[in-house]
Amino acid sequence: MHHEITMKWTKYVTGTVKGTIFEGALWVKQFVLCETPLEAAKLFNTIFKDQWSMSTFEIPHIKELQATSWRERYAMMKLFSDGAHLQILLFMTKKLQEGLGPNRFRTGIIRAYDEWIEFRPQFTMHGNIAVLSKWPSDGPNNDYDCVFRVYSPEGKPLTCWDNGDNPVDTSGYYDLITDF
Repeated sequence: MHHEITMKWTKYVTGTVKGTIFEGALWVKQFVLCETPLEAAKLFNTIFKDQWSMSTFEIPHIKELQATSWRERYAMMKLFSDGAHLQILLFMTKKLQEGLGPNRFRTGIIRAYDEWIEFRPQFTMHGNIAVLSKWPSDGPNNDYDCVFRVYSPEGKPLTCWDNGDNPVDTSGYYDLITDF
């Protein structure tokens, strides 16, 4: 990775801010040089108050608290590209949720906040953003490992919402997103 950052506060989290809206931001240097995960989380949570939250674990959970721009989501994904768990919120109407079927979201993994649902994003081979229906998985082990949608870094949808094991042009399993 170009311009890779290794966090001083943990050996597990690496990333970059090169080419993102965080490039050149003074807080990034302070953040990566924090001595402990607790210190890093306190700084992060102060900077992104009410927008993002970060846990105090050595392998942190970063959670979007309210919808932010795709540029910021992309920057967060770059900054925490390895060794962290990131969740984003996406708007889904109740009608769309119903259309996906009652078993689409396993209880306890995805929680609906009115019409917002949390998703785990992941980069595709070409740097687009795959929105996954559950926490990290090595591949499509079951129906809950499906990709729901692929977005460009600017937030343009490259696939349609769908359920099941359909081809990637209508969303599909994680191992089919390599062309994106």
